[in-house]
Amino acid sequence: MFKTHLKTQQQPDKTRQNTSYTSDSPEFVKNVGLLIEAIPKNLRIKTKFHKQLAKFASEKTVFATNSSMFLLSLFAKAAGRSDKFLALHFDNTIWIHNTAEIMRHPKTDPKAIGMLTLHLFKEQPRYILNSLLMTNTFPWFPGVIVSLNRFINSLF
Repeated sequence: MFKTHLKTQQQPDKTRQNTSYTSDSPEFVKNVGLLIEAIPKNLRIKTKFHKQLAKFASEKTVFATNSSMFLLSLFAKAAGRSDKFLALHFDNTIWIHNTAEIMRHPKTDPKAIGMLTLHLFKEQPRYILNSLLMTNTFPWFPGVIVSLNRFINSLF
């Protein structure tokens, strides 16, 4: 699906060249600037993950969870870096719409990440787009999301 939106073949080629794989988490995480966790929505597993990797991550590493089902302050405490912990969710069609939702909790440093975002200024369960898409009550909501996304992207 996203292939039709690529400008050149160089984009995926460069991505493959810049991608590496490892099973050595402690070694890998020590040089990471942004660590995005996207693991099963299980509080115990997520908390353990952040606690373990925080032992090896650089002080500069910003931790992010992809989950909005839990309050992220729970994970920030486990990671021991409340000022560098946030929730990050990319639009399902990020290759078309340059949209991401970044949610912080009360102790997140606003300068922890810099990119075009839909700001959630109050910690809450679920992201904006997920909250709207998860309802079956209003079947027209997905169309509203697409329209809202197009409008936001037209501004930039």
